[in-house]
Amino acid sequence: MRGAPNRDLLDVILANCRIPEQNWGDLQALVAGLVTGERRVHSLITRFGVDTVLKGMDDLIDYTARKVEALIRRMPRGRYEFCDFIEDDVVSDIPIRLKVAMTVGDGEIHLDFTGSDVQVGSALNVPTGGRAHPFMAIALFNYFITKDPGIPLNAGVLRPIRMTLPVGSVVNPQFPAACGVRYATVLRVYDAVLGALARALPHEIPAAAATPRSASSRPPRRRPSRSRCPPSSSGASISSPTRPDPGAGAAGMRCGSTCRCSGPRDRSRRAGWSGFASPPGAWPAAAPG
Repeated sequence: MRGAPNRDLLDVILANCRIPEQNWGDLQALVAGLVTGERRVHSLITRFGVDTVLKGMDDLIDYTARKVEALIRRMPRGRYEFCDFIEDDVVSDIPIRLKVAMTVGDGEIHLDFTGSDVQVGSALNVPTGGRAHPFMAIALFNYFITKDPGIPLNAGVLRPIRMTLPVGSVVNPQFPAACGVRYATVLRVYDAVLGALARALPHEIPAAAATPRSASSRPPRRRPSRSRCPPSSSGASISSPTRPDPGAGAAGMRCGSTCRCSGPRDRSRRAGWSGFASPPGAWPAAAPG
């Protein structure tokens, strides 16, 4: 029935969630937001006409893009590199490296994530599809609207930003990579891009962000289960509001500009994703105790 949930599909979705009640609440909230937005767009069209509304949308996006391009032209041109780490991917003890090279040109910025680690066996992968994705440029967005609070937040903010996101990396994973806790990685990408921005503008970006960190406690590693998700991020690490050590990562980990970091780089343990321990559609048996 139109306007009513497809119960069969909904049951499949909720049966594959750890917190089905909360996820169902999220879905209902999304639908409510879309319904409200649809109602207001129709109201605008009734008042001004569809052509005027469509032109207004395009003009507003163009206006934002011009404002952002003007800010970029005031930044020093050049290439600025930075890398940071997620402490581990929960499946192993190997840190996840996130590397970015930011190139500032004439009214545009290129973010190159070449050198970031390959996709991992837990849910920390960020599915960007290989295209410029807003999640990867949040640090730039925040910088732009801090410098010019009058910039409308819309797709025009992303228009002057180009990205290189290597296929099979943690920032452009391929099927069947898990990605349910992708925003934990996005927060560390924020740190890395902010670090590159600090090298371009050291007097405007004096310290790292108070980025949420992964919870310090986690359940013991028992036999494999369907879920390979780390706990949600919590807490924050706040840096001193002083000029950072040029060789220090945003989370306080030292890393040179060429990113020749010590430590194991072998990801072979992550390549052998073994799939679910329970058959599709069946909940795994509860672990004892």
